[in-house]
Amino acid sequence: MGDPLYIPHEYYLAGDLIIGGMTSQLITYFEELLFEEDPKRKQIKEPIVLLKNYQHVLALVFALNEVNNNPKILPNVSLGCHIYDSYFSAKLTYQNTLNFFCTLKRIILNYRCDTHNNLIAVVGGLESEISLHIANILSIYKIPQVTYGFFVAVMKDETKFPAIYQMVPNEENQYKGIIQLLLHFQWIWVGVVALDDDHGDRFVQILMPLLSENGICPAFIHRFHIMTASDDMTDMFYLSRPRKILRLLLNKRQVNVYVANADAHTMMILKWFLYLGQMEDMSEAVMGKVWIMTAQWDFSLLTFDRLLNIEVFHGSLSFTVKYNDVLEFKNFLQILRPHCLEDDGFLRVFWESAFNCLLSDSKLDEDSVQCTGEEKLESLPGPFFEMSMTAQSYSIYNAVHAIAQALHAMYSARHKYRAVVWGGDMDSPNLQPWEVVPLSVCNDNCHPGYSIEKKKGEPFCCYICTLCPEGKISDKKDMGDCFKCPEYAYPNKDRDQCLPKLLNFLSYDEPLGITLAFLASSFALITALVLGIFIKQRDTPVVRANNRDLTYCLLISLLFCFLCILLFIGQPQILTCLLRQTTFGIIFSIAVSSLLAKTITVVLAFMATKPGSQIRKWVGKRLAYCIIISSTIIQAGICAVWIFIAPPFPDIDSHSMIKQIIVECNEGLIIMFYCVLGYMGFLATLTFIVAFFARKLPNTFNEAKFITFSMLMFCTVWLSFVPTYLSTKGKHMVAVEIFSILSSSAGLLGCVFSPKCYIIVLRPDLNCKDHLVSLNPNNTCNHGHVLSAVKQMISPYLQGVYAVQNVCLMQRVNLVFSVITKNYQHVLALVFAAKEINDNPKILPNISLGFHVCDGYFNARIIYQSTMNLLFNSKSIIPNYSCGSQKIVLSIVGGIDSETSLYMANMLSTYKIPQITYCFFCPELRKKTQQLSIYQMAPSERNQYIGMIKLLLHFQWRWVGIIAVNNAQGDMFVQMLMVLLSQNGICPAFIDRLPPITSTIDMIDVFYLSRSKESLSPFLTQIKIKVYVINGDTHTMTSLKWFLYIAQMEVITEAIMGKLWITTAQWDFSLHTFDRVLNIEVFHGSLSVTVKSKEIFEFQKFLCTVTPHWQKDDGFIWVFWEQAFRCLLSDSKLDKDITQRCTGEEKLESLPGPFFEMSMTAQSYCIYNAVHAIAHALHIFCETRQKYRTMAWGRDLVKASYQQSWQLHPFLRSVSFNNSAGDPIHFNEKGELETGFDVINWVTFPNQSFRRVKVGRMDPQASLGTEFSINEELITWHRMFNQDVPSQHNPVMEAAVSKWMLPGSSGVMPGSSEALPIPIIQREKGPSLCFGELLGIM
Repeated sequence: MGDPLYIPHEYYLAGDLIIGGMTSQLITYFEELLFEEDPKRKQIKEPIVLLKNYQHVLALVFALNEVNNNPKILPNVSLGCHIYDSYFSAKLTYQNTLNFFCTLKRIILNYRCDTHNNLIAVVGGLESEISLHIANILSIYKIPQVTYGFFVAVMKDETKFPAIYQMVPNEENQYKGIIQLLLHFQWIWVGVVALDDDHGDRFVQILMPLLSENGICPAFIHRFHIMTASDDMTDMFYLSRPRKILRLLLNKRQVNVYVANADAHTMMILKWFLYLGQMEDMSEAVMGKVWIMTAQWDFSLLTFDRLLNIEVFHGSLSFTVKYNDVLEFKNFLQILRPHCLEDDGFLRVFWESAFNCLLSDSKLDEDSVQCTGEEKLESLPGPFFEMSMTAQSYSIYNAVHAIAQALHAMYSARHKYRAVVWGGDMDSPNLQPWEVVPLSVCNDNCHPGYSIEKKKGEPFCCYICTLCPEGKISDKKDMGDCFKCPEYAYPNKDRDQCLPKLLNFLSYDEPLGITLAFLASSFALITALVLGIFIKQRDTPVVRANNRDLTYCLLISLLFCFLCILLFIGQPQILTCLLRQTTFGIIFSIAVSSLLAKTITVVLAFMATKPGSQIRKWVGKRLAYCIIISSTIIQAGICAVWIFIAPPFPDIDSHSMIKQIIVECNEGLIIMFYCVLGYMGFLATLTFIVAFFARKLPNTFNEAKFITFSMLMFCTVWLSFVPTYLSTKGKHMVAVEIFSILSSSAGLLGCVFSPKCYIIVLRPDLNCKDHLVSLNPNNTCNHGHVLSAVKQMISPYLQGVYAVQNVCLMQRVNLVFSVITKNYQHVLALVFAAKEINDNPKILPNISLGFHVCDGYFNARIIYQSTMNLLFNSKSIIPNYSCGSQKIVLSIVGGIDSETSLYMANMLSTYKIPQITYCFFCPELRKKTQQLSIYQMAPSERNQYIGMIKLLLHFQWRWVGIIAVNNAQGDMFVQMLMVLLSQNGICPAFIDRLPPITSTIDMIDVFYLSRSKESLSPFLTQIKIKVYVINGDTHTMTSLKWFLYIAQMEVITEAIMGKLWITTAQWDFSLHTFDRVLNIEVFHGSLSVTVKSKEIFEFQKFLCTVTPHWQKDDGFIWVFWEQAFRCLLSDSKLDKDITQRCTGEEKLESLPGPFFEMSMTAQSYCIYNAVHAIAHALHIFCETRQKYRTMAWGRDLVKASYQQSWQLHPFLRSVSFNNSAGDPIHFNEKGELETGFDVINWVTFPNQSFRRVKVGRMDPQASLGTEFSINEELITWHRMFNQDVPSQHNPVMEAAVSKWMLPGSSGVMPGSSEALPIPIIQREKGPSLCFGELLGIM
């Protein structure tokens, strides 16, 4: 081979074995090669120096010093090194790799002349391309190569490169980390910067699919032109093209985050561009950007980067290989001087470039400064050199140690197994590089923690290593079996040794024990304080009114209840175990029996007031004392028997917990412990029953209400105690009992004594007999205070920062202003939900929700107008013009059906305002869900139809009638249902499309044109059908009830009674005001599939506060009140139909169920959940903005009311919470609520009321086969309905109806062979019928 290029920079350290090193700290360029003359071999004299990368050389030397100075690693063997630089050049990398093999300057390949280095391994290179160039040479000789850069794909081929190792993790994990970082800060509009080479191609190819999969949009992908000669940098400076690129790169609209492939070439060009931007007065464009760098960058600057303002990288983020600081490395650097390392060919160029001076043996010119040799490395700025070990240097350091450990292991194995060959001496360095890998055996030894398992059909020396099973260990190599640890120990994680178990008991030294002891002591002090107050005020009416002796007894027992908790804390002893449960049981029995005595005393006192009553002789203190003493004696007897038979004692349990030994009190005879609890529960239950029945006695001196609530809480606590106690172990079991004692005792103290303490301490003016006697016993609901609080809360836009809008609740139908009174509950549900949120400081602190409710009147024009009214303050609507007239609209809740929701969505989607419907999506709405602007507070409608099909199949009803209104909603209902019917072999006898009734004229037409039995027969009597499937939307039910009313007037009872109506979830058994004359027995026994809901008990209390004057801003209450109670308020004029005046004291609970319900309906439940979903989404939004955007939004959340409503979408999509009833609320990817359906059986009564009975469920999230269930025993059928009739078929019913089937489905009923057409009944305004064959449904 010819003479190679002269390499002036190298580092050589002699040793028995040589480790090669290939660093990348110098950048050099060659002049352009012309094929007219011999290529020049001289490099450019002054290479570009990456000062920071000189630390890579020092890290390798430092690691060698550590290994050579450690007698435990490679004794009698020294390691040397030979380090070259790659110059970021493929040609020089190949040459320097070949230089590793020869000590001469000439390269003599495949020829042994004793001039080769004893090369054992090579560490390098920095970049994947450099590593590949090195591997192409080293793989031929199978010399191990340890890189500290990432692999390219071809290097992962073990057949081509069997001896290469990577001292960094997988590169793909780095890209996943970048994606997670962008998603965390919601940076979805980023720029991508890379070099236009193979490395940049791989960076872009890996990153772009990940960005696309995670919804992150690259604003641009800029590929820098690679510089291959020194002239490229000059051209870059003087030509205008770089400036155009710079403006394109930095002035891209709204791009503030850049993801850069941070290899050396890319960063060199990027910093050069940023320097040009600094020179071109583009500081505003350069500054304020967030740069996200890959792990190749360690914030290093070139020598000519000194003028670059590094503030441009302030706040940048980069990924780096995990590393730790090596403390001795800093000391190693502090003693470094230019004359210390004579064989270091890199030190001179580093020192002169770093300190901008020349060493003494260099040629000086006029402008040069001579180096003193005493310059300090720590004085250099961090971008040029760091005193702490960088991540790349840390990888080199670990690589050297890995090679040394491998050599040490190899020598140890050779010394042990090949003493004959090597003489048992480790001094011989005569080995081949490939021998660093362990020698050939059948299999490796089994380490501790594993056991030997022989391979079937293999020799005895071949076996596999099996991890010891749970609870067993092996502490030696090649053990045949694992063994268990003693009872007092447990296996460690590696299962190779036993660790001692710790004692587990509730002590005073841990936070849990300290907290419980503090709470017990605090409540004991509070009880003592209350006792002192009552003793001091013993002669006042409040204390004397309720038998002060019993009060003292109760307070003292509660004091000891709190103090007995201290017996449960600390290591169990004989005495504490003996006293724990018995003391607790007896003291609690005294407390509960005191309450029982109080309650019985009050009851007997009122009974004794009757003339001639024999109860008087029982009234007095003796009865109370007898109750307490007898109750306590029984409990004490149980405890005495317990102690006599099998007393509790200290015990240890070493088996229940793996790592701990439980020190506990063994209860001895556990059944006696439950006898103590059971007797205590009996006393509490008896007290609760007596207090419950005494709660309605006159309020004078009556504590029954407080005792009822306290006993209810007491029973709840101890009922939940039993399963919780049985499911815990160790100290947590004790903590559960302590918590139960604390909560129940505190509940008794608070419920019984807090009202009295309030009067005694805060309102002494009420502590008089006259006030107590004058209490009104009938004053059970103080409407005034409740209403004033509600009024202050819901005043629209006065107290609210955000407005939750609810449009188109659809209370009224355009039938001479007919009112669906039941739908007024939708308004109240929204008001109640807003009140709950505003009263809860944890959801929206410093923010109150207001609202604006409009009605849609089931009219498209009014719906559009009402939707626009919600967006503007003034009456004039000015779309797309910001003039201060717009409202702060947070979200819209509505409407009641898909058509209404679609009309609203047509407007709201323009402004991207979130809309939450409480109906099902129609196909048009499903398209709008792709725009992420509409959500459905109801589950998938398809699951509703599946539930109806399963209901029909369950009862084998295969011959049914289908009824829907003749409009778009009816079309969608028929289309979706018919597909499922055909797939499940259910035959529709007919499909009746009722005419929609949208005006008074429609009602009159239907009334006069359908006054005969013959006109009704196609719908009700022509085919003897008992089961009808109905679309339960408002239009269909309005038309249906009107037809039923006409049939009732014509006395066609057999046509309307005894039918089974199966309705969809839209119906909630509501009647119009004109439906009062309809006999609702027609719907007795009906079934409906409704959205799953739970009872909100506080809502009923809220409804008690509603009066016709409760809200001056409520425009619905007056018309609701007058229509619901058939009366006129004071400001209304009397007419001939309604002549009665409203008193304002009418009760909502007196209304029949079809007109109003006190329990929350399914639709109101959806509205309630929708408001809470908006509030929770806003809560998350405010927290996120408070955390990450403080500078932009200010410090006060209240001031953040100017955000746009579209910003709520990502938080609304991901909202997940449990409402007050415990129901989980979250949307799926389609924007639908993840919940199921209930099957409801409607039971009517003669007084126009009804009862809904839940008889089944449809849960799509349940496992296969359990998603649908029904309990037939709970169903009440109509007296004229024969359940078996629908499943019986006559010759007409038995005929197949294949012509209405969809292509590919079976249209023949079981047992038949013909196909008959199905009549489709379509009415316009009269009874005219149109029969024909239904050829297709979709």
